[in-house]
Parts: sequence; C-alpha cells; structure tokens
Amino acid sequence: NVEHFSISGLKMVEGHGWHISLEECAYGCVEKIEFDACMSKVIDGMRMNMENQDGIDIRNGCHHISISDITGRTGDDVVALTAIAGDTVRPGGQLQTTHVMHSDWSRRDRNIHDIQIRNVTAHSFLCYTVRLLPANAKIWNVVVDGIIDTSPVVHDHGGTVLLGEPDSAYGKNYPDGLRFITVSNVICGSKRAVRVSGYLWDSVISNVVNRNPGCPALIVEKPDGIKNVQTFNLITVEE
Repeated sequence: NVEHFSISGLKMVEGHGWHISLEECAYGCVEKIEFDACMSKVIDGMRMNMENQDGIDIRNGCHHISISDITGRTGDDVVALTAIAGDTVRPGGQLQTTHVMHSDWSRRDRNIHDIQIRNVTAHSFLCYTVRLLPANAKIWNVVVDGIIDTSPVVHDHGGTVLLGEPDSAYGKNYPDGLRFITVSNVICGSKRAVRVSGYLWDSVISNVVNRNPGCPALIVEKPDGIKNVQTFNLITVEE
C-alpha cells in the first residue's frame, strides 16, 4: 500500500520465500536486483527444499510500476505478476495466505495493470523467467521487453514466459483476464519458450529466439486461447 517508491541495488541470496513481494503498490520502480537461489539449501549436511523462492512478485492492486535490470537465478519465478483473488476472505498475515493485506475484494483492487518489465537476464530453477497469472482477476497494459533466459543447456525447468493459467487451484482464468500485452525481444533457453496457458487478447508477441529445438517458439494450449494477437519474427533453432 505504498506509492512513489524505489527498490534498487540489492543482491539477494537464498530468500526464505518471496524475495520482493508488493501488494497494492503504485508509481514505483524495482531495478538493478541480483538473485541467487535454487529452491534448496544444504543444512547440516542435508539438502533441504525451500519453497516459493520467487524473485519479484507484483500482486493484487499494483499498477504503474517498472521492473528493470534483473539478473541471476531464482528457485521459483524470477518476475511474476500474480493477480490471485481467492473466494475466501482472510485477514492479512494469516498463515494460510501469502498476502499481508486482507483479501476482502469488495474493499480493495484485485487487478494489476500498467507494468513494464525490461532487461531481465536470469533464469528460474523450477518455474518461469516471467509469469503473468490472473486468477479471479485481470491483468492489462503490460510490456515485457528484453528477456534473456540464461538457463544452462542441461537444465530442464518450466520455461521463459508464461501468459495466463488454466482454471486451477489458483482460481478461474477469465477469457478477458489478460489483455493489451506486448512481449518482445526474448531469447529463450529453457524447456518452453513463450507459453499461453490461459487466454490472451489484443496483444503482440514478437522477436522471439527459441534456443530449444524440442519445442516451438510459441505454445498456445487452448483452442481459443488467443484472440486478436499479432505474432511475428518467432524463430526456433534447428537441431
């Protein structure tokens, strides 16, 4: 619930959960952040799982935020727009919720809009470099530009860019839940390149170089998953 802010110049190592999580924040920037996490850590001689090591999570109610110059690796998504609005109203800070603020959506905004994500040179150990997740909520006016997935050749993780979600435990993916999105200048080095798992309307996907010959540069999972979406300059390397 903060406006006119900046978070800059940090190296964050092995975060216990989300490294940077913003709720209902606006008119700010997150830049020059380096992450180092891999979803586990050796403790007393044993490798232990560490859940939800996202890099940057932009959550419900956030708008007019720029994210740029992000490097390193994370256990979970590197940059995620998680507009998840569950049906159950929980007070802020309850153990069963990942939110600090309350989840009474009659009192606060459930959506995310007007976000820029630029110059990300990083990879996720388990999930995606950039993820847009609307569940019982909507995301619009987002620019994703200049993404280099640095996954090692032998690493087989989730993917580079994930747009939308199928109906799941997170909630319902509205057909118009993801609109006015531009994804451009992406180099993919992971299991999946650009994946439209839910719905995407009125958007552009361009200049994608997919280094994985085992999958297409663009995967659309639903027969009606895209509507009025322009795609061009999508390249997949040959084996």
